[in-house]
Order: sequence, then structure tokens, then C-alpha cells
Amino acid sequence: MRQIAPKVAIELMNKNFERWGMPRKIKIDNGRPFVNMRHRDTPTLAILWWIGLGIEVIQNNPASPQENGAVENLQATLARWSHPKTHTRIEDFQKALDEAGRIQREVYMVSAKGYKSRISLFPELKTNTRVFSYECFDFQRVEQYLSERVWRRKIRHNGRIRFMGKEFHMGRPYAGKEVSISFDPIEKLWLIHDADGTLLNQSKREIVSQREILDFASR
Repeated sequence: MRQIAPKVAIELMNKNFERWGMPRKIKIDNGRPFVNMRHRDTPTLAILWWIGLGIEVIQNNPASPQENGAVENLQATLARWSHPKTHTRIEDFQKALDEAGRIQREVYMVSAKGYKSRISLFPELKTNTRVFSYECFDFQRVEQYLSERVWRRKIRHNGRIRFMGKEFHMGRPYAGKEVSISFDPIEKLWLIHDADGTLLNQSKREIVSQREILDFASR
């Protein structure tokens, strides 16, 4: 997964949405391609794309694979069923994965659920009404999401802080000071406060735009 470019990964996810409809929630771990490895609390364009589609994004705690136990177990099962080392062509491996996925959903009976298939337990897998289209994206959801969060950073020795790929100049006298960054969705302002709540800086600078997210997520 770390070798997949974020834009390619999102294109593949969009194809899944086209086939199965959009989920209400997506749970991710703390690695590439969906998470910023240097600042895991900073939302990436991938996360903001999902937020704009109306999908809740749940991010696991670092180094906690047990929080994604169902997915980890499923990957092991698919590996056993599809025998990846026996395939010399990626197309053959994909067919084997598709068939293993079909069996997992439609044939395998879950003993803990009264020996029913997953498709009978979750018929919405085939009848999901949350149909995907690029027109589903609403930037207001992104702004609301940003307004509900606070990010903490330390001002560098040159008097600047870097946030979501952009730099804010705070001044050298503030070097070493910890500050909090928040967003006002009404005034479209980024606000920077010190630990005592004193406003040190505010900016109408556009940190991330609707166009930037759509360009990233589109083919």
C-alpha cells in the first residue's frame, strides 16, 4: 500500500464506490497512502474528499492493528484463498481475488451468525442507495469538518509554522512557542492562538480549495 500513489488509491476507491455505492464510514490506519506520515493529525486530500462526499472517516490510533482486526483477518483469508504466489500475471491474480471475494460474500456461511452468508446478513451490499457521483461532493462539509478541529504546532526558530503544506509567518519572537490552529467557517478565517488563548495571527489564506480536492480525486 505504501507504494501506491494517493491519487491512484483514490481512483481505485472511487471505482469501488461506483460498483457498491458509498459507505457511511471509512476506517483507516496511520500509514500511506491516505495519511500524512509527518503529521498524522493533518487531513490529507483523500480524507477531505471522503468528508466532502458525506463519509465519516475513522482513523486508528498509531501502531494499533488490533483496531482493524476484521480487515487484518480478511486479508489473511483472501491470501489463503487466492494463492498470490502462484500467479505470474496480475490479471490472473485479480480474477482469483474477485472469486475469493465473491465466495466470502455469497457462499461462505458465518457460523457465528446462524450459518448465513454475508450477503444475506447485509443485503445492502447489493442495494446501497448511497449512489456515488462526483456531484455528491459538498465543500461545505469540508469546511464544517475543519471547523470542528484544533491542531497544535510549535513555531520554528525562523518564526514560521507549516500547516497543510502552507507556511504562516508568526515572527521570530514567538519561536519555540506552541500554538493552536483553528478554522472559522463563517468568516473563512484561519486563527492561531497561544496556549493562553490569545489570538496571535489570523489569515484568510486559502489552505485547501474545492478545486484542489476535486482535481486530486477526479480521473
